[in-house]
Amino acid sequence: MYNRKFWKVPIVYAGLGFSTYMIFDNKKKFNRYDQARIYRLDGNPNTVDEFVNLYSNDALFKVRAVYDKNIQVAYIWTGVIYGLSIVDAFVDAHLSNFDVSDDLSFELIPSTLGGLGYGFSGVVTF
Repeated sequence: MYNRKFWKVPIVYAGLGFSTYMIFDNKKKFNRYDQARIYRLDGNPNTVDEFVNLYSNDALFKVRAVYDKNIQVAYIWTGVIYGLSIVDAFVDAHLSNFDVSDDLSFELIPSTLGGLGYGFSGVVTF
């Protein structure tokens, strides 16, 4: 916003919002499966998890591991999106005064090297 590129703000907020949503959603699902794992491993027959007839122990642990991985990936994406927005703002701020007018040109001119041979000289015009 400081660089007056307002069209980038919704893109950054949408990316950060989606990755934050994925963190909370996967964390909520992870906690459900983790609680079921705790109930299965506590040895108390009175505690029964909600997935007792749906998943075996191995399947329950695998599903829990998938949500754990999804949480970690969502954290990484949040950092990547935030980092890219910082890099974009930094580069945009430094290149805002870069001259891109039509006056810029580069020309190669054949020249002699004082009787020693032939070559090219470059001319840069601002």
